[in-house]
Amino acid sequence: MQNDTEQGDWQPGDFKQAADRILARIEALETRENARAARLDVLEKKEAAREAAEASICYAEDEVRDLDDDAEVSPPRRVLPRGIVVPPAVQAGLDRLDVEARRLTKRLDSLETLLATVVGAERLAAHRHRTDFEIIKQTSKWTNTASIKHLVDNDKGVTRTLLPLLTSRSAVTLQIALGQAGYCQELQCFGARERLFHAGAAVVAAGAEATEEQVKELDDAADTARCWNIDNALVSDGLRTLATVQAKRAIFNATSDEALNAALIQARRQSRSGGGDAHDIDELNDLAAKARQRLSRVEITAEVEHRLMVATRWNDKDKLLKAIKFAEDHHHSSKQLDKAREKIRESEQLEARNKEKAEAFRKFLVDAKPQWYKQDLEAATNKLATIGVCSVEDMAMALDEAASRHLNDRLRDKGLRAFSDETLAAFEAALNIGA
Repeated sequence: MQNDTEQGDWQPGDFKQAADRILARIEALETRENARAARLDVLEKKEAAREAAEASICYAEDEVRDLDDDAEVSPPRRVLPRGIVVPPAVQAGLDRLDVEARRLTKRLDSLETLLATVVGAERLAAHRHRTDFEIIKQTSKWTNTASIKHLVDNDKGVTRTLLPLLTSRSAVTLQIALGQAGYCQELQCFGARERLFHAGAAVVAAGAEATEEQVKELDDAADTARCWNIDNALVSDGLRTLATVQAKRAIFNATSDEALNAALIQARRQSRSGGGDAHDIDELNDLAAKARQRLSRVEITAEVEHRLMVATRWNDKDKLLKAIKFAEDHHHSSKQLDKAREKIRESEQLEARNKEKAEAFRKFLVDAKPQWYKQDLEAATNKLATIGVCSVEDMAMALDEAASRHLNDRLRDKGLRAFSDETLAAFEAALNIGA
């Protein structure tokens, strides 16, 4: 009965609103269902892509394994002596083999790129270097007695194989790189010699201005050369170059005369013991002379900066002018010097303003008391300056009725003689005229 009553109370508009709400809920449910279906579709596509990638990786690994097996069983291509004519059919077969080899090489490169994220770039690089080196040994001018230098000069294909060797930065890294790539002992020694040669040349070219990185590179190169038992004479030359450059750097970078003299004595002694001649001693002396000039400039710069700093702190014009002149005489320039010059400019501007005010105040006193003699004017000016009245503005404030202390009261406070009423009236009249 209650439901009938409630339904009987409904109006036509209520049914329409209820229908709209039901339709809105249906549309919301359809939207949610469509979104869920879209997410399921994306997940299915991702799963299919993952399965395809795994299948491609497995296929690539099998292909690389097959190519490695083929490389191991295939005999090396032999270079025929000059004068032997290859039949056309054989030559055509060789050409087809070359085309197939290039195709397989491109295929291997693409497979290596695919596998780089799976098996690691270092393992693939080691495999590539090992394969390259074996191909070079089989197809180039390589023989058991051929020198590596001759091979490098005459076969550009070996350059890529040598890159990891020549760019190694320590003996440990070099050993690991060579071990992974399967290089022979002779190639290891060649790389160590090349690194030592280039490091020594860079240090010699830089001389006393060699950087810490260059010196360390030469030191590491010498250690690497010792690891591979390189010719002792070559290692000795590298170590001698290292010691010479370190001695020169000690002279060039000395921070005091005592350190400079000690470094020079040590360098001379080292040069004589190493077989140095008079030219080497002269070179050390020239370097020491340049170092002394540099030290002198450093000391002068420090003295100039100290004087400028002290004068700036005192804010004394005479001290500032002397410090600036000392800096300019030594061709010095710095922010401290600019700051001192700015102080002088501010001081001169203040003096100019004060001078202008003093002249205007003097004219005011002359206009107020034209009968005063020069000595009377000077006495009045000094007396007023004692109580801080140095300008027309100061006089107006001192004579103002609203002032806490009148002009004469301030004079009496200082034990000075007060102005007469006539003089005060003249001052007030001059102020009124000026206004």
